Amino acid sequence: MMLKSLELSNFTVFKNEAFVFSPGLNVVIGENGVGKTHVLKTGYVVAGVLFGTNKGLFAEGKTTQKLLCEKILDTFLVSSVGKLTTRSTKVLKTSVQALVGEPESKANINFLSDGVRELSYSVEGSDTVEQKAIFMPADPSICFSPTFQSLFRTRHVCVSRIL
Repeated sequence: MMLKSLELSNFTVFKNEAFVFSPGLNVVIGENGVGKTHVLKTGYVVAGVLFGTNKGLFAEGKTTQKLLCEKILDTFLVSSVGKLTTRSTKVLKTSVQALVGEPESKANINFLSDGVRELSYSVEGSDTVEQKAIFMPADPSICFSPTFQSLFRTRHVCVSRIL
């Protein structure tokens, strides 16, 4: 499965940001605290829950909405999804949109900063998965691993800088 794009609105440090990913390996670089890991974690959550890499959890009787909420809380280590909204004195709507795969599917996740309304989501298009999602931690030492170096030599690598 290929994450093609990610649009974040009022999500953590992102007021309104769009990321477009290239086929193959993408590298995200930037200063500390600009949201590199949040971009990776968001892609991981969307791919893992809404597009099937955690399908075994559905057998436990959990709804997609409950599973998505739990995955977000566990991945971002927060007590409520509202804590992931950009800080403001007003109640803000947070939106995450992702474009995934071939055939193309679009996922929308929405919630409010006050946590009063439940998280909502929708998926348009196919929910089939060609392959499992992989989350690679944002650790500079990975660049020195033989596996990463061999990927770099054999694939097109797109480097995105977050300012």
